Amino acid sequence: MNNVNTRPYHHGRLHDALVEESLALLREKGPDAVTLREAARRAGVTPSAAYRHFASRDALMEAVGDEVLGALQHALVGAVDELAGDAPPRDRLRAAGRAYVRFALRESSRFRMLSSMTRDAGAAARRTDPVPDPFLLLRDLVREASGEPAEAQAAEEQAEAKQPAGEPGSAPVDDLAVALWSSVHGLSVLLTSGALRGLPPARQDHLIDSTVERAVGMVP
Repeated sequence: MNNVNTRPYHHGRLHDALVEESLALLREKGPDAVTLREAARRAGVTPSAAYRHFASRDALMEAVGDEVLGALQHALVGAVDELAGDAPPRDRLRAAGRAYVRFALRESSRFRMLSSMTRDAGAAARRTDPVPDPFLLLRDLVREASGEPAEAQAAEEQAEAKQPAGEPGSAPVDDLAVALWSSVHGLSVLLTSGALRGLPPARQDHLIDSTVERAVGMVP
């Protein structure tokens, strides 16, 4: 029996359709279920048509990863934007940290895929299209919360412009951002696929709040 999806896609949108079907597969069945052949079947096209847009499964997964990173970044920005415009910088940082973990819990399959991917910093540097990077948002919020002097910020921004894409810098604000990122990402992994998976919601909330509070406490 032929189960090929017959939903039409707009001419010229096959690339997006394959990514959308892959995201649906990811949510329904997990990362291992995502293949070019299955994405093509669900989009209602032949595998050869899919290969015109993605040379390999890795290429497809990179595009899927970009979408997940974009969704994660959107979640962080949304959480910060929900605060009042004059909210203290540390509250903005707390909101982003909590949103990171809650995204992982809400979209556990997509987050686990993202965590398992190896993203080549060299390949990222060669890309000409913008790549979503939630770390940059966390870094900016850390910088804001630390009250970094304008002169130091300007010097760091000049150094960042020379930094390879996808690779954190070595300035103090970068070190702090990596420490905070490690805290929220590590808790996210533990809650979605590690020793803390399946905890009651109240216990999850407590761990999220306490971990984020300690991480924000590292910012001078």
